[in-house]
Amino acid sequence: MRSTDRIESPRGERRSRNDRGGRDRRVFQRANRVLPVWYRHEGKFRQGCALDLSAEGAALITEVDFNPGDQFEFTVQVEADWEVRATATVLWRESAPDNMTHMIGVNFRTERPGDKSLLGPWIHSQRKKSESPEKSDSAEKQKKLIAPPPDEY
Repeated sequence: MRSTDRIESPRGERRSRNDRGGRDRRVFQRANRVLPVWYRHEGKFRQGCALDLSAEGAALITEVDFNPGDQFEFTVQVEADWEVRATATVLWRESAPDNMTHMIGVNFRTERPGDKSLLGPWIHSQRKKSESPEKSDSAEKQKKLIAPPPDEY
């Protein structure tokens, strides 16, 4: 996607990718799939979700109003048997459509180096699935992904 392409914002508005103060800085392709996320803030585990995911970045919905530059640990459950643990740095934030949660864009570094190399093929497969006209069973898979937060980092 080029930085001049239009996207729909969470509020339903049409806007350019570069509306966040410059050109689109994404380097890696993203899988647009809602995934469960657990993150630690002030010693407590909290649950959120990832709206999209790449090998080094994600858009997350959180209860906490993080500021750009804040760092935190999080775990995203990519598949029923695969969790990716990472340390994130917040790049941008905005209120979510419900005005109670927050959308944040993060850049992250995976805890296990192998996870980054596995995310690339997984993202590619998710993009192919979303482009195919076949009916997907993603709603059923999503139910299976809900799991308790990780024990510790």
